[in-house]
Amino acid sequence: MKAAVWREKGRFEIVTAPDPAPAPGEIVLRVAYCGVCGSDVHRASTHGEMSPGVVIGHEYCGTIAALGAGVASWKEGDRVTCASVTPDVHTRPRFTPRMVARTGEPGSLHQGAFAEYKRLAANNLLAIPPAIDDFNASLIEPTAIAVHAVERAQIALGDRVGILGLGQIGLLIMQVARAAGAQTVYGFDPSAVRRQAARVLGIDAVYDPTDADPVEVLESMPGGAPEVIFDCAAAPATLDQALRAVRARGRVVLVGMSWDPVTVHPIEWLARHVDLRTLYAYTRRHCEVSADLIATGKVRTAALTRPEWTFPIEGINQAFQQSVDATLVKAIVRL
Repeated sequence: MKAAVWREKGRFEIVTAPDPAPAPGEIVLRVAYCGVCGSDVHRASTHGEMSPGVVIGHEYCGTIAALGAGVASWKEGDRVTCASVTPDVHTRPRFTPRMVARTGEPGSLHQGAFAEYKRLAANNLLAIPPAIDDFNASLIEPTAIAVHAVERAQIALGDRVGILGLGQIGLLIMQVARAAGAQTVYGFDPSAVRRQAARVLGIDAVYDPTDADPVEVLESMPGGAPEVIFDCAAAPATLDQALRAVRARGRVVLVGMSWDPVTVHPIEWLARHVDLRTLYAYTRRHCEVSADLIATGKVRTAALTRPEWTFPIEGINQAFQQSVDATLVKAIVRL
């Protein structure tokens, strides 16, 4: 099989590795598509952490190519994606995302999906609904993150929402928040491509944060500051901006992962009883809700992707560089 092995910041190498064989209780997936996540970009191209020699990629879908011994609930040819990625915080109470991407050599169970084949536990699969084609099935995983984030926000009917960062997760959160009852959504992103995608998806107002101060804009929303703000950017200033801009007793949900320290000024917001919430990954239920939202059209994916933003595995370095440069919304690798 072909696999994209990470060697150093900004560089994957395409190698030929043996096709994996399933162990008992496993399946082998023939990967169709795998999306480029923001966390992948951080680890592979900017300031995150990862071990050389690993294959990453967790936003994938495909068809079952082989079954391990004892697997009776699936058959070859079934279209599936992963059903959950939940860190074991009970046995690993000090879990952090720094522990991820330390292993994942080609052919191993922890190998990611920037490869033609991937091993998976058969009890951790989700059937892809017939209404979702393979291309859009690769967006079930990031939409599950958005579902988890909106659940953590406890959005109520009529809530006003601010979103700092309109990459794929921010744009998905915008749509899931609307499905959950949000009345008004304002967004901020320095990328013109991403602001335009937000307009296509029906955002109420969108701004370039280099031209308009998010705190001032959000405080002047009709009806006052928003009840909920999502920080999807993990930029140096965005967490403090969210905490300062949210209304009294409002909720700030930290979605983006910053690998560097950030500065916050509690004196500006602690007296308003602001609630800061975090999340990581998702459960099977989040994936099931995600798939339903996409299948029923409540989450629209067309504005997140374009044909020119889909890359063959040989173009993975370009996919990551354009993601760094924010000249696209969502890069997807075709296997």
